[in-house]
Amino acid sequence: MKRIYPFFALLFISYFSFAQFENFDLSKYKLPEIKRHQLDFNFSYNNNNQKHYNDDTPDHSNFDLDNDLRLDYSFDRNTPRVQSNGWGSLSTTMTLDREKYEDKEKVKDDYFNFRFNAGFQKRIYPKNDDRWFLLWSPNLNVSNSLNRDQDFLDYNNNQIEKYKTRYLTFQPRLNVGGGFGRIEQTSDARRAIYIVEDLYKKDKLNRLPDEDELIVIANRVAELRNQRFFDARLRHIYEMESLDSLLNTMELVSDNDIGYFTSLNDMWSYGHESRYSGTRLQAVVVGQLDYRFVKEKTVTDDYENSSVTIEDDNTDYNENLQFGLALSSYKPIGLKWQRYLFANVNASNYFNDSNVNAWSTDFNSFSGIISYGYDWFFNTRTYASFGVNGQYSRYDYDEEETNRYDSNSFYTGISGSLNYYFSPRLRASFRINSNYNWYQNSDSSYDKQFRFGSSASLNYAIF
Repeated sequence: MKRIYPFFALLFISYFSFAQFENFDLSKYKLPEIKRHQLDFNFSYNNNNQKHYNDDTPDHSNFDLDNDLRLDYSFDRNTPRVQSNGWGSLSTTMTLDREKYEDKEKVKDDYFNFRFNAGFQKRIYPKNDDRWFLLWSPNLNVSNSLNRDQDFLDYNNNQIEKYKTRYLTFQPRLNVGGGFGRIEQTSDARRAIYIVEDLYKKDKLNRLPDEDELIVIANRVAELRNQRFFDARLRHIYEMESLDSLLNTMELVSDNDIGYFTSLNDMWSYGHESRYSGTRLQAVVVGQLDYRFVKEKTVTDDYENSSVTIEDDNTDYNENLQFGLALSSYKPIGLKWQRYLFANVNASNYFNDSNVNAWSTDFNSFSGIISYGYDWFFNTRTYASFGVNGQYSRYDYDEEETNRYDSNSFYTGISGSLNYYFSPRLRASFRINSNYNWYQNSDSSYDKQFRFGSSASLNYAIF
């Protein structure tokens, strides 16, 4: 009987120790001040050269060349007063395509593209709290492309068609608005708890950290996660050394054996979950201009060696004015559950002045979207998600246009997934998705569709 008492005492202490973590409120965690810049250069080269030999047909060869050059920039900042992120990209693409029959060219196509895109989104909380905020987000997209095609219309090269098209697109966009509330990322706090929990289960801690110490660990996790490194292996080494140094400085560990480091590495590598907290209501007004300049030239040489040239220059000018109202909400329920809710209403007015696309016309649109569900995080291996969603859309076209019809559409669906880790030998997963679509336009046509799909898998290692 005396041997049973220590067992129950240990069980009692373990239960209330873990209860201390279960009572940690993720919704109270605030991400520390973070600023991150990242600039990456990428170059890719692809070449494909093929030759075909056949006794019954002329020799045939193909040559393809694709080159891509890209420069990407990203910026993230989080402070009590500001939540912002920025992006920018500069890219060029060159594609060459050649096709020959014997030594005679049949196809000669060239494509060149230059694209620039940059913008940022910034929320400012004037009173340094989580209440009212102002939002603005400018964005600029510029694209310039040239496409040259040369086709030989018969085997003897008697007729050649040359086609050249240049597109220049200029799209400035501005979002201005504001709202109430704030959403915080709490994944780092959850990972910190995973680290401490696993070390405690394996008896690698001198004591359990209190709530303030847990927040210190979570803040260090956030800082490490946002460090900029150029080598993934060096990054991981630095992260392990930094966490180990912090835990030792806090006098939480004393025996830094291999079991301690394997636990620390496992929870750092696989203890990440997408966790958020907070509610935000946001209203924005969006203005966008879309200019497109198109220059086309077609030259055809016929059998009598005469040439026919057709040139066409067009300019498109489109305006888009939108109003949007969005509600986003995340609610942590303990450490293992998370509830989410998204609702969005958008009204748009499009003005089209198109010389290229005869089907373009002015129209108004309205849409509403809602999504609600739960995420379950049992541990780092077992998780599940279930949600419902719906969407309504309406398009109203200019009354003078006869080539488009006003329309209404409705969509609703449910989805769920489960990945369950029973043991190292037995694992299972399940997916389900069901939705209903309804579409109607002003010429009294209807389209209804119901879909249901599911999948399941079971993996058992026999030996």
